Amino acid sequence: MKVLGYIQNINHQQKSYHPMKKLAKGLVLSFIIGGLFACNSKTAKQRPNPDTPVTGVDTFSNQNLPKQDTLKAKPEPTQHATMQFVDYNDDSDYYQFIAQQGDNVYYFINSDDTDRSLNRGDLIDITWKHGMITIAGDDEKPEPAEMLVSVKKTSDGPVSKFRKEYNKQLKYTWSADEQYSKDYLDKIYKLAEYYLANTKNELLKNAINKRSDITYSIEQAERENRNYTLLGIAPVGENGANVAEWLYIDTETHRLYLFDQAEDTLRMFK
Repeated sequence: MKVLGYIQNINHQQKSYHPMKKLAKGLVLSFIIGGLFACNSKTAKQRPNPDTPVTGVDTFSNQNLPKQDTLKAKPEPTQHATMQFVDYNDDSDYYQFIAQQGDNVYYFINSDDTDRSLNRGDLIDITWKHGMITIAGDDEKPEPAEMLVSVKKTSDGPVSKFRKEYNKQLKYTWSADEQYSKDYLDKIYKLAEYYLANTKNELLKNAINKRSDITYSIEQAERENRNYTLLGIAPVGENGANVAEWLYIDTETHRLYLFDQAEDTLRMFK
């Protein structure tokens, strides 16, 4: 009986122990499962969205990049002024449009304007902008330049008025020994017109008013180690042509000079 009672007591203790053991195992298992679920939840929350940019250097640089519109070069602002037309220069690498304001002479790159109807002294409204050109050479380094945008004539200058009033062609002669190109003869002709349109010589002014023929001779001359083209301008009368004025044209600068016989010197004609 004692043995049986002992065995029953053991069995009772074992029966009373198993539920607690199972409960402990259940709690441990619950903690493990809960921990795993929590870890998975945190991992899921920390996993980056593929649509969200990754933080770090790349994101910083992207945020600080300028917008696409600001990457485009801004057009240079245009400038505007009223000037006097001087000349076209089509002999250089870039066609030039030359204008004057007061004593200042300006050279503009003339890429688009093919009109050649302006005469020296015409008043113009001119628009231009800053730009860059490449000078021909070994390095071909870019150089700043003023780019002609548009030009509009506003009124006739002295040459345009002279052509309308005189309405005749000037005549000219030169030695057969001299070889002048058509372009150079045209340059000389325009300078002769410019002088006659602004002359103060009474003999020539009288010939212009009467619309008498005017002629000039062309020859080469040298003064003080500089080369000039010498023009002898004369009105044509009943007794022929007598030179009323001697003009010197510098062959390098194309500047026009009057010969002062009394002082034996040259005076620039403006």
